[in-house]
Amino acid sequence: MTDERELDDGLAAFDQLGREMAETNRLLRAARSDQATRNQQEQALSAEMKTALKQATGASQKALQAAQAEIRSSLLWTGLTAFLIVLVAFGGGYFFGQRAGWGRYIKRAQIYG
Repeated sequence: MTDERELDDGLAAFDQLGREMAETNRLLRAARSDQATRNQQEQALSAEMKTALKQATGASQKALQAAQAEIRSSLLWTGLTAFLIVLVAFGGGYFFGQRAGWGRYIKRAQIYG
């Protein structure tokens, strides 16, 4: 009787172990499936982020080129304006100098100089 009882206890314990192993296996498969799903989602997100990064990089390069062109244009107009101001100043100085009679003094200085 004791042998039968030990045998029944052993079989019951073995049966319980089998059920627990089956449950553990089911949980591991579910975890593996969830992990595979997460990996696919992360890969899709990574691809989207790469695409967005390429677009942002391209847009920033275009903006930089436009800003450089604007700076060049602004510097060109500033330089031309400064040159025009200097030209007008020299012309005005010559004109008003001639009206004031400075031309005579310059000619005399050249003769005596």
